Amino acid sequence: TSLSEATASLFVVLLERITDSELPGIIREPVSFADHVSNAAKVIHTLENELLREDLSYISAQQVVNGSFHAVASLIDLFVVLYDIFGGSNELANGGHDNTHVSTAVRASSSR
Repeated sequence: TSLSEATASLFVVLLERITDSELPGIIREPVSFADHVSNAAKVIHTLENELLREDLSYISAQQVVNGSFHAVASLIDLFVVLYDIFGGSNELANGGHDNTHVSTAVRASSSR
């Protein structure tokens, strides 16, 4: 496993830790490049459609797994904001959040 491929697994672990729940459909022992891309896509999809409800089309799963600085940095920015807002608690999983701070961070990340 290359460092780039491990990046997708790191984001899976971070998201599951922050939300205190397992992401459905994650390949728990990814072997191929496609497995890692699939996992990264599920992280992005969850952020975009379930947690942030913001357009994250500027972050591609393939770019994340390829180690694109922009894609990885954008995800890191989003995770820092999520952690700052929710402190690693399970508030995200329970829907107890205010999207105002997250929306501002998403817009800032996408403008890079």
